[in-house]
Amino acid sequence: LIGAILIACFSSGLSSALQIGAHVALLFAVLMIRNAFQLAKMLAGYYSQGSEPVRLAQNRPAAMMLQFAKGGSAVAIGLYGAALVT
Repeated sequence: LIGAILIACFSSGLSSALQIGAHVALLFAVLMIRNAFQLAKMLAGYYSQGSEPVRLAQNRPAAMMLQFAKGGSAVAIGLYGAALVT
């Protein structure tokens, strides 16, 4: 919703609208990465009941957030590429 409002208010052409959308997607990806690491810290005690340390990829909720971040960054790359073409 915020991205749509920014596009409506500040875009003068298609290229700037795509760049605003890419910035919003990049912000989403960064926030998902931050939330994944906070969740991994919070659940570290639950997942590290064994003797060996737990990697972030073994923490399923955090790994799912990282997949969303990966998708958000892919969308941002696509939008920036489209902005360069137009």
